[in-house]
Amino acid sequence: MFTKSGYGPALGIAIAAAGAIAAGAIAAVPAAAAVTHGTPACASGQLRISYTDNAQIRQGALVGMSKTDNVVMFRNVSRSTCVLDGFPGVAALNSHGKQIKQAFRTTRVAPGDSAVRPVYLKPGGVASALVAADTASCDSPTYVPGLLVTAPRTYHSVRLGPAGYMCLRSLSVSPVVPGNAAGFRF
Repeated sequence: MFTKSGYGPALGIAIAAAGAIAAGAIAAVPAAAAVTHGTPACASGQLRISYTDNAQIRQGALVGMSKTDNVVMFRNVSRSTCVLDGFPGVAALNSHGKQIKQAFRTTRVAPGDSAVRPVYLKPGGVASALVAADTASCDSPTYVPGLLVTAPRTYHSVRLGPAGYMCLRSLSVSPVVPGNAAGFRF
């Protein structure tokens, strides 16, 4: 059973198990086993990675406020449900396609509750993450002609197009959340 938010039953199970473990009632189990509740992790071949298709974001809803925000989307293109959890890998690329900066992971840049939780993706389902960088904290922001993105717990990376001007020392990525807007509500 999936909730309207896209978080599955594993969240409640994981919270209950954590309480039982803390109380000494049961032994710890590997996180992947406890979190996915039998649903396999999404493999690279099951996902299409792109910038968001959210119309409001594509039309500039996140523009301004002295920062550059990009929402990266992960769509399940397979015929079976899979689970994503954690942070995608994100690197800024120069014009030659070389990595110039890895994004640091944070739960503080996305709106609302951006805690790390499993996101169950039915066929056609989407999850997203916010890639953010300040533009006011440096004298000369760097133009980033591409981002290299890897879905959580996978090893195949996809190159996306221009990400805009960024202060690279502040390049960050949030954990994946359900939907195509990285937790933003319009």
